[in-house]
Amino acid sequence: MGAALTAVALLTTGCSGPGRIAVRQTADGAVEIIYAYCETPAIVRVEVVGSNGDTVLDEADPRYWRVDFPEPTGERRFVAGTVPPRGQEVTPWRRPGSEDELVAIVTFEGEKETYTHSAEFVPSQIANGRVVFDYKVRSPEDYAKVAPCP
Repeated sequence: MGAALTAVALLTTGCSGPGRIAVRQTADGAVEIIYAYCETPAIVRVEVVGSNGDTVLDEADPRYWRVDFPEPTGERRFVAGTVPPRGQEVTPWRRPGSEDELVAIVTFEGEKETYTHSAEFVPSQIANGRVVFDYKVRSPEDYAKVAPCP
Protein backbone atom coordinates (compact mmCIF):
# COMPACT_ATOMS: atom_id res chain seq x y z
CA MET A 1 0.00 0.00 0.00
CA GLY A 2 3.08 2.25 -0.03
CA ALA A 3 2.07 3.78 -3.33
CA ALA A 4 -1.16 4.87 -1.72
CA LEU A 5 0.61 7.58 0.26
CA THR A 6 1.69 9.32 -2.91
CA ALA A 7 -1.84 9.12 -4.19
CA VAL A 8 -3.29 10.80 -1.10
CA ALA A 9 -2.45 14.05 -2.85
CA LEU A 10 -5.17 13.25 -5.35
CA LEU A 11 -7.73 13.75 -2.61
CA THR A 12 -6.73 17.34 -1.88
CA THR A 13 -4.56 20.07 -3.27
CA GLY A 14 -1.17 20.81 -1.79
CA CYS A 15 1.51 18.61 -0.32
CA SER A 16 0.97 15.28 1.29
CA GLY A 17 2.88 12.82 3.33
CA PRO A 18 3.51 10.85 6.48
CA GLY A 19 5.54 11.85 9.51
CA ARG A 20 3.17 13.95 11.57
CA ILE A 21 0.44 11.40 12.24
CA ALA A 22 0.59 8.59 14.78
CA VAL A 23 -1.96 5.80 15.13
CA ARG A 24 -2.48 3.62 18.18
CA GLN A 25 -5.20 1.68 19.94
CA THR A 26 -6.98 3.01 23.02
CA ALA A 27 -7.41 0.87 26.15
CA ASP A 28 -10.86 -0.18 24.92
CA GLY A 29 -9.60 -1.14 21.44
CA ALA A 30 -10.59 1.95 19.44
CA VAL A 31 -8.30 3.47 16.81
CA GLU A 32 -6.75 6.75 17.97
CA ILE A 33 -5.28 9.18 15.43
CA ILE A 34 -2.79 11.69 16.83
CA TYR A 35 -1.38 14.84 15.28
CA ALA A 36 2.08 14.39 16.79
CA TYR A 37 3.56 17.87 16.34
CA CYS A 38 3.31 20.71 18.84
CA GLU A 39 2.10 23.59 16.70
CA THR A 40 -1.64 24.18 16.76
CA PRO A 41 -3.11 22.55 13.67
CA ALA A 42 -5.96 23.84 11.53
CA ILE A 43 -7.60 20.47 10.83
CA VAL A 44 -10.62 20.34 8.53
CA ARG A 45 -11.00 16.55 8.06
CA VAL A 46 -9.98 13.29 9.73
CA GLU A 47 -10.62 9.95 8.07
CA VAL A 48 -9.67 6.30 7.95
CA VAL A 49 -9.58 4.88 4.44
CA GLY A 50 -9.13 1.31 3.24
CA SER A 51 -7.89 -0.09 -0.02
CA ASN A 52 -9.98 -1.39 -2.88
CA GLY A 53 -7.03 -3.43 -4.12
CA ASP A 54 -5.42 -1.04 -6.59
CA THR A 55 -2.36 1.13 -5.95
CA VAL A 56 -4.15 4.48 -6.05
CA LEU A 57 -5.81 5.91 -2.96
CA ASP A 58 -8.85 7.79 -4.24
CA GLU A 59 -12.58 8.26 -3.78
CA ALA A 60 -13.20 4.66 -4.89
CA ASP A 61 -11.49 3.30 -1.76
CA PRO A 62 -13.74 2.38 1.17
CA ARG A 63 -14.14 4.89 3.99
CA TYR A 64 -14.14 3.43 7.50
CA TRP A 65 -14.68 6.77 9.20
CA ARG A 66 -14.75 10.43 8.26
CA VAL A 67 -15.36 13.62 10.21
CA ASP A 68 -15.34 17.09 8.65
CA PHE A 69 -14.95 20.37 10.52
CA PRO A 70 -16.79 23.39 9.02
CA GLU A 71 -14.35 25.59 10.97
CA PRO A 72 -10.79 24.27 11.45
CA THR A 73 -10.14 22.57 14.77
CA GLY A 74 -7.00 22.67 16.87
CA GLU A 75 -7.69 19.26 18.37
CA ARG A 76 -4.73 16.90 18.14
CA ARG A 77 -6.29 13.55 19.09
CA PHE A 78 -9.22 11.76 17.48
CA VAL A 79 -10.81 8.44 18.41
CA ALA A 80 -12.47 6.72 15.47
CA GLY A 81 -16.19 6.44 16.12
CA THR A 82 -16.28 9.42 18.49
CA VAL A 83 -17.34 12.70 16.94
CA PRO A 84 -15.15 15.51 18.28
CA PRO A 85 -16.59 18.89 19.31
CA ARG A 86 -17.77 20.89 16.28
CA GLY A 87 -17.12 17.90 14.02
CA GLN A 88 -19.66 16.57 11.54
CA GLU A 89 -19.55 12.82 11.01
CA VAL A 90 -19.79 12.13 7.28
CA THR A 91 -19.05 8.40 7.48
CA PRO A 92 -19.91 6.57 10.71
CA TRP A 93 -17.17 4.27 12.05
CA ARG A 94 -17.20 0.71 10.83
CA ARG A 95 -14.74 -1.69 12.38
CA PRO A 96 -12.14 -3.05 9.94
CA GLY A 97 -10.71 -6.54 9.95
CA SER A 98 -7.52 -7.03 11.95
CA GLU A 99 -5.43 -7.35 8.75
CA ASP A 100 -7.12 -4.68 6.62
CA GLU A 101 -4.68 -2.17 5.12
CA LEU A 102 -5.73 1.29 6.24
CA VAL A 103 -4.56 4.88 6.02
CA ALA A 104 -5.35 7.52 8.63
CA ILE A 105 -5.54 10.85 6.78
CA VAL A 106 -5.67 14.27 8.39
CA THR A 107 -6.47 17.25 6.16
CA PHE A 108 -5.29 20.71 7.15
CA GLU A 109 -6.24 24.18 6.02
CA GLY A 110 -3.23 26.11 4.80
CA GLU A 111 -2.95 29.76 3.86
CA LYS A 112 -3.69 29.10 0.18
CA GLU A 113 -4.71 25.44 -0.05
CA THR A 114 -5.45 22.31 1.91
CA TYR A 115 -2.86 19.61 2.50
CA THR A 116 -2.73 16.20 4.15
CA HIS A 117 -0.55 14.05 6.37
CA SER A 118 -1.16 10.35 6.75
CA ALA A 119 -0.08 7.12 8.39
CA GLU A 120 -0.53 3.65 6.93
CA PHE A 121 -1.40 0.89 9.36
CA VAL A 122 -2.95 -2.52 9.83
CA PRO A 123 -5.10 -2.85 12.98
CA SER A 124 -3.08 -5.81 14.25
CA GLN A 125 0.05 -3.59 14.20
CA ILE A 126 -1.38 -1.28 16.86
CA ALA A 127 -2.50 -4.02 19.26
CA ASN A 128 -0.80 -4.37 22.65
CA GLY A 129 0.10 -0.70 22.96
CA ARG A 130 2.13 -0.41 19.78
CA VAL A 131 2.11 2.85 17.82
CA VAL A 132 2.55 3.43 14.09
CA PHE A 133 4.54 6.62 13.56
CA ASP A 134 6.95 7.81 10.87
CA TYR A 135 6.79 4.59 8.81
CA LYS A 136 7.50 2.33 11.80
CA VAL A 137 5.63 0.20 14.30
CA ARG A 138 6.95 1.31 17.68
CA SER A 139 6.66 0.30 21.29
CA PRO A 140 5.00 2.90 23.54
CA GLU A 141 8.42 3.62 25.05
CA ASP A 142 10.06 4.17 21.66
CA TYR A 143 7.21 6.41 20.53
CA ALA A 144 7.56 8.50 23.70
CA LYS A 145 11.25 9.02 22.84
CA VAL A 146 10.67 10.12 19.23
CA ALA A 147 7.29 11.88 19.37
CA PRO A 148 7.84 15.58 18.67
CA CYS A 149 5.08 16.55 21.08
CA PRO A 150 3.85 14.28 23.92
